[in-house]
Amino acid sequence: MEKRLITSALPYVNNVPHLGNLIGCVLSADVFARFSRLMGHDVLYVCGTDEHGTATEAKAIEENLTPKQICDKYHKIHDQIYKWMQISFDAFGRTSDKEHHEITTEIFKRIYDNGFIIKKTEEKVYCPTCQKFLADRFVYGTCPHCGYQDARGDQCDNCGKLLNPEELKEPKCKTCQTTPIMKETEHLYITLDKMQKDIQDFFDKNKENGWTYNSIKITENWLKGNELKPRAITRDLKWGIKVPNEYINGEKVFYVWFDAPIGYISITKKHVKNWENWWKNPETKLYQFMGKDNVSFHSIIFPATLMAYNKGLKENEQFVKIHRLCATEYLNYEGGKFSKSRNLGVFGDDIMNLDLSQDLWRYYLISARPESADTNFSWDEFQEKVNNELVANIGNYINRVLTFLNKNYEGQVIDYKDDEKIISIKKELQKEFDIVIESYDKTNYRDAIKHILHFSKILNQFFQEVEPWVLIKEDRQKTQEILSFMVNTINYISTMINPIVPESSKKICDILDIKISNFNELNFNSIKNQKIKNPTIIFNKIEDDKLKFFKEKFSPENIHGKLQEDKNNSVNKMQTKEEFSIENCQIRVGEVISVEDHPNADKLYVFNIDFGDEKRQILAGLKSYFTKDELLGKKLLYITNLKYAKIRGMESQGMTIAAEDDSEKVSVLEFDAPKGTYLSFEKNGKIVECKNSEIIDAEKFFNLNLKIENGVIKCQNLDLKVLGKDPITSVKNGLLR
Repeated sequence: MEKRLITSALPYVNNVPHLGNLIGCVLSADVFARFSRLMGHDVLYVCGTDEHGTATEAKAIEENLTPKQICDKYHKIHDQIYKWMQISFDAFGRTSDKEHHEITTEIFKRIYDNGFIIKKTEEKVYCPTCQKFLADRFVYGTCPHCGYQDARGDQCDNCGKLLNPEELKEPKCKTCQTTPIMKETEHLYITLDKMQKDIQDFFDKNKENGWTYNSIKITENWLKGNELKPRAITRDLKWGIKVPNEYINGEKVFYVWFDAPIGYISITKKHVKNWENWWKNPETKLYQFMGKDNVSFHSIIFPATLMAYNKGLKENEQFVKIHRLCATEYLNYEGGKFSKSRNLGVFGDDIMNLDLSQDLWRYYLISARPESADTNFSWDEFQEKVNNELVANIGNYINRVLTFLNKNYEGQVIDYKDDEKIISIKKELQKEFDIVIESYDKTNYRDAIKHILHFSKILNQFFQEVEPWVLIKEDRQKTQEILSFMVNTINYISTMINPIVPESSKKICDILDIKISNFNELNFNSIKNQKIKNPTIIFNKIEDDKLKFFKEKFSPENIHGKLQEDKNNSVNKMQTKEEFSIENCQIRVGEVISVEDHPNADKLYVFNIDFGDEKRQILAGLKSYFTKDELLGKKLLYITNLKYAKIRGMESQGMTIAAEDDSEKVSVLEFDAPKGTYLSFEKNGKIVECKNSEIIDAEKFFNLNLKIENGVIKCQNLDLKVLGKDPITSVKNGLLR
């Protein structure tokens, strides 16, 4: 058996965790911890809140609280959510604790003494009014690339370019609006370049321990071409772990990326008496769980930090380094990113107040776990998974067996004799059971669920074949023996589902009047000569009316959500209001002069459109349907008097109009016409151009119910054309969006 030290990436404390955060870190690690315990491994599961850095200071300003008050507030929220979700931490702590400050400083000092820290003097942005150096998020100004006047010091939300504060034109201090100056400041750097070979050797050896594909690829990209460079470990901030004055001039704190991973060690030290028996034991295997955005910190930077510390120490004095890195992709929400500010998605504080058990959330999130690619939370899929898998498959089998046994034999389980059919079924079940164990151990949880469901499906079919309601009339003893065998298979199911749905597993064990079984102790004859208790329903369905309520409550209020709503709603429901018509719109032909990927959205392009008299940036969800070359140089149709919208941090100054048919085929509307030409229509014998400049809401435009019939654009019984021509499009009949 192994000594397994399990960590999940420390969640940042400045916000409420959403479902994507839960599955990416704490829930994935919890399933592995529960499984490992049931396999008999010695397990310690550690986590806590990451509480230092600029984001905490910014949140404190936003909520008019001190950084300490922000950390206290959100640490409590995180703790409540994880407890409700039945996350089985052995230690859950905070990086603001004094133990963390002490051990981070201790590790830094040894790294410094071992020669892996250097000093650099650089010019950084400084506010003479606030009398402090400004972190990236505390500087704003004009983007040097696109001219956007409210760009942050780390990134422009308009064009998406990554920035340094000193690159901004006309920069301002976010706190006092003073124009900052450049001032010299000294910082400490860890020399990753000096450890390039050691890091490479460490990675080459340990990636064979079952690292996920994305963690391997991300690390390889970092190491490619000997690109490791010295990396700053200090910042000019107030909130953080103070760097001892003898090591650097001025008041500095450790950069949050440097101190946060050390939190795994400090939290263990505070909450576990024999903490060194975990962190300084060569027998310990460290398993770390995280989202893909955290990979480089755990595969390169944290191991490098520990390598620099361990130099010159005996093996039993060294900190253990990562054995297996388990990284997920992203879980999105109904086709978009989770966003608290945009009211998009379901968050931890939401699920605690909904009428659904923890286990239903746990099961769905694990079944939708983004193991090899981004996945999407869907209310419809949530209902389908619960109703068809938990209720109709697993729950159905358990309920039928236990109810029949209780009704006809007062719940009495007896010893049974194998017959040919039971021997055959056992072989099938054992095969599935072995795959479940292997899948859990490799953290392939979706495969584990697949084979648990097949295990239960085999038994449902067996129950139907046996027909105990018929057999009991012919042979009561044989029927009771078969049911007793089935009770033992329910014990298997209870153990297999325990890492995912622990409360439901406990309910099953309570009915069977047993304790949860260790995976290694399970056999098909362990329960006999005892009575079960009155069975109860293990899993409850998600009814349609409840699903409808959830959908309405968490409906994303943005353009993408509205587009999907319009697509699904009937024509009658979208009847055009009399006071708004196509004449209120401005619709023009524009030429695509550049196409770029949106830096924060997988399905969006960023267009630069030339309308002849002006150029605009317009975002469009066409990436799944067209390559850049297929769109570049095209003259397409755009609505240009919509209220500007920010989508994933970038501004869209209009909307591309595209056609979609019933098969979800999408086509753009191409016109052979001069740039800037307006869409027009004939009304009362006159040509009316769609050139109204009054700004309109997207909702009003979508309510017009534009469509294309036989290649002709139609709206309100009018034919819409450009210079009397119909568009060139592969979709001849469908809706416009």
